[in-house]
Amino acid sequence: KVSAGYSPHKDAALFPVSARIKEGTSPEVVLARIQAALDGAAAGTIDERTFNAVKSNARYSLLMGLVDADSIAGTLAWYAGPYMDVGAIDRVLDEMDRATPTDLASFVKAHFGKEQRAVVTLKHQPKGGAK
Repeated sequence: KVSAGYSPHKDAALFPVSARIKEGTSPEVVLARIQAALDGAAAGTIDERTFNAVKSNARYSLLMGLVDADSIAGTLAWYAGPYMDVGAIDRVLDEMDRATPTDLASFVKAHFGKEQRAVVTLKHQPKGGAK
């Protein structure tokens, strides 16, 4: 299972990409596949239809999560906090609307090269020390 996420920050921050792999799977192989996907995105292999579908899903997932006062307050605080501006969520949505596959390729190329990553490996040791 591979996942990624971000959180808005005023200053530079990490953009974590994580993978949970099954026992017996090589972490190096998984890392190489993730990097290959990032390299492909940097090369501009994401087609516009797929890009727009993901962008739409991200936008409407955010908006559909605004279901009650608590979720609205939490979401607004999440986006407003780093910028000290309650309109920050509107700017994020506007920027999302304007984003293009070329923007994605440029961003990935600038920030997700092999030399720019830090790799942390965590391994679970079952109770009792059995492997």
